[in-house]
Amino acid sequence: MFLTSNVRRAPLHVSVSSLSQLNSQSVFSVKYAAKLLKKLADDGNFKLGKVVHALLIVSNHASEDNVIQNNCLINLYSRCGQLTMARHIFNRLQQRNIVSWSTLMTGYLHNGFTWEVPKLLKDMVSVDNLFPNEYILSTVLSSCSNGGLLHEGQQCHALVLKSGLVFHQYVKNALLSLYTMSSDMEGVLEILKSVPGSSNITDNVVLKGFLDHGYINEALDVFSRMLSEGS
Repeated sequence: MFLTSNVRRAPLHVSVSSLSQLNSQSVFSVKYAAKLLKKLADDGNFKLGKVVHALLIVSNHASEDNVIQNNCLINLYSRCGQLTMARHIFNRLQQRNIVSWSTLMTGYLHNGFTWEVPKLLKDMVSVDNLFPNEYILSTVLSSCSNGGLLHEGQQCHALVLKSGLVFHQYVKNALLSLYTMSSDMEGVLEILKSVPGSSNITDNVVLKGFLDHGYINEALDVFSRMLSEGS
């Protein structure tokens, strides 16, 4: 309990020093290291993150079969813009889980390497035989939207339909953004017809898309419904 609270309250260099002292005493806290790596990733502290990584290696807690610690390291390096290192750790894993894939995908998306994300989705399904959840599907669709990858986005849309996750609000919003940013307003209309329900985020995305592309009547319909629902 003390170690966990120490990560939250103490300066990061003090937390890393505490971990180092534990390691020198042959008492290593895996849970403490994981929380510390998350905090370092949130702060983008690459320098101290490398120190913790070194301690994990010395204590034999960064081996290829330790998926939890390696996922934390992938997150750290991705958040710090060190994608080559993140990918190296990812590739070394003996067994990857859904968190491993989603963490690396998010790293590529946030660092602007949008074209890599749909490639990772294909590998996840074909190599590791894992099926994407709503978070991964939303991440892939967002990458396709930001990168202008309509074809890859349509392939992801097919997976969405197969999974039945099209009714998940995050996925629906990501689909609407994809087709709106690709100027495919007919695709937007098709989604609105086939997937009931709306949210403030959905309505705003659709309204802007219709206005930007000259679908005035459709924009008025959305705006009228928003007013009637008090959105």
